[in-house]
Amino acid sequence: MATRGAEVPDAVHQFKPDFVLLDIGMPDQTGYDLARQLRARYGDACPTLIAVTAYRSAAEKATAKASGFHHHIGKPYNPVALIHLLSILKRSS
Repeated sequence: MATRGAEVPDAVHQFKPDFVLLDIGMPDQTGYDLARQLRARYGDACPTLIAVTAYRSAAEKATAKASGFHHHIGKPYNPVALIHLLSILKRSS
């Protein structure tokens, strides 16, 4: 788990996850910036990026998609629904 945005690229490189859950409003950089960085670095091999955020408006969802996120989950979220999404994604990968 990375607690600051600056830690995310190295953590993804080291652990090679299938999924990355990112908050949009992190202290040192936005999830949007990180999504763009990860998509630029990994291209089609980028892990599935999931925004987990309190920013739930249609405009925020559009910005998340444009930044490279694959999915957008609003807070508060249902953990069972998140696990269900991850299991569906894992089966389809």
